[in-house]
Amino acid sequence: MDTVGIVGLGLIGSALVRRLVSQGETPQIFDLRPDVVEAGVADGAIAAYSCRELAENCDIVLVCVQTDEQCNDAVAGELGLLEGAKHGACIAVLSTVKPSTISSLATLAAEQGVALVDAPLAGRGMFSVEEGSMTAMVGDEGEAFRRLEPVLGRFASHVLSVGGLGSGAALKLSLIHISEPTRLKTRSRMPSSA
Repeated sequence: MDTVGIVGLGLIGSALVRRLVSQGETPQIFDLRPDVVEAGVADGAIAAYSCRELAENCDIVLVCVQTDEQCNDAVAGELGLLEGAKHGACIAVLSTVKPSTISSLATLAAEQGVALVDAPLAGRGMFSVEEGSMTAMVGDEGEAFRRLEPVLGRFASHVLSVGGLGSGAALKLSLIHISEPTRLKTRSRMPSSA
């Protein structure tokens, strides 16, 4: 069984920890904020003290950070995942980032024999993770998808291969672009509480 690591313990990352622990996993975790790492350990995870250390001990790493810059730092920065990743490891970026970020990081990862793919999520945030009803949109049609599918399936009821590298990231950005005007329109029709 693959050892799973989680980088980034915001709402989604913390929910992933709880979900995987409830499924019998003991994920390794890392975040720059010690308090959220301590909470993850209390939930049943094992703390790592850098992305590099986490990667040294994991076969599959789920990246749940907030920005492209954070994603670059986590994967390719100092003490990043690629400094510790084993040949044959797989990194899945669950964050909403640009396809170009995925492409450049995947190129760096491939040079070390590591697969890196985009696998952004859609659903009701941490609630969908905890219920196991999230949708994962994976930008891979081959071995990485097959390897990630059982791990992602622990918290996603729909694990979809949506095309080649970057396709998941592009689809997620498109969905956000389409849904945002609807959200704004709905909000503008809400009665004020004044």
